[in-house]
Amino acid sequence: MRFFAAIQSGNHPPLSGTNGLEKARERVEILAKSVATAWGRIQQLTSKMGDSYQAVFVAPEFYFVNNQAASAPDRYLSHDDKRWTVAQLAAIAKSFPKLLIIPGTVLWTKAVNESNTGKTKERIVKAYEQHKSALPKLQEKHGAQYGNNVESIVSNQSGQKHFAYSGSAKIPAQTYPPYYLLDSVPDTVIAQNVAYVCKGDTILKYAKVGNSHELGGNQSNAVFSPGSLAGLFSVGDVRYGLEICMDHWVGVLQHGTGALSAPHIQIITSSYTENRSFHFKVADNGLILHSSTEGSIEPYETTGIPDAPPTEEALTNGLKLFSFQLGIAADGKATDALTSQGDNQGIGIEGALPKVKKTHSDLAENWFG
Repeated sequence: MRFFAAIQSGNHPPLSGTNGLEKARERVEILAKSVATAWGRIQQLTSKMGDSYQAVFVAPEFYFVNNQAASAPDRYLSHDDKRWTVAQLAAIAKSFPKLLIIPGTVLWTKAVNESNTGKTKERIVKAYEQHKSALPKLQEKHGAQYGNNVESIVSNQSGQKHFAYSGSAKIPAQTYPPYYLLDSVPDTVIAQNVAYVCKGDTILKYAKVGNSHELGGNQSNAVFSPGSLAGLFSVGDVRYGLEICMDHWVGVLQHGTGALSAPHIQIITSSYTENRSFHFKVADNGLILHSSTEGSIEPYETTGIPDAPPTEEALTNGLKLFSFQLGIAADGKATDALTSQGDNQGIGIEGALPKVKKTHSDLAENWFG
């Protein structure tokens, strides 16, 4: 199968906007130009192919944030800013319906209410159980580098301040801080790091499962809501797997999904983690793609592509386009629909990624008029 990958690498351009919405606008403008540039070149290369190919655009983690600094007290966008951002992503995806677009991640918060408190607790437990189940293998793989700290790295994700929660609220002894904040502190917000997977009229959402200091220097009372599903989805018969940074370190795809779920293409968006071959999980002749803020990270690795090496060309500002001839057992088309993949049988954290039900089309703007 012919496959094209437009991979953005390197640090994000600095933000200059005066507030969250203006900062989100800056990113959308850059994204729209990059997607249009990538798609224009893909069209040139596929002019005689019809639709007998698939293509993806991937940007690094933390693409949409209020403050780029990892220790910033105001790193997350508001819920309203997130709604506006999703509306623009939907508009861009509709303009390029044959291109799978994964524009990094969006950091955003929402207010705590009765309906989301229980769901957040369930997600915290599910992520904790997943990390603990993977701990023996993580110790085996990471022990030489981190020694006895592997277990604390895993535990911190669900219990440490500025990982699992943040703020100045006084937490009573013998209580679990995230639960106490959710139940008893009125101004608490729920924080998420979400990758939106876009193609045509469909947007799926994948929330980061792993936690690497997600709340950094955040000063407000907040609880991080980890994902509880692995990032599995399909475009036609071609299976994809998505991991966000720490997810790859803990091996969400490797340790959290069933044996029948190996994707043909594994995608990592990070800021940043190394490529870890022991956490690659792809089918025969599969492909690993990595879009990272660290420009030295290899943007692709392969597991048995039979023909010549892929072609590579620089497009603009750290954006490169790769063309592969994949020997996978699937024949994808550019017109294939994006669907959620998952058997919902309780194998690890395998299940169907939810669709974004409301894309707030009334907020969408025309980026290509």
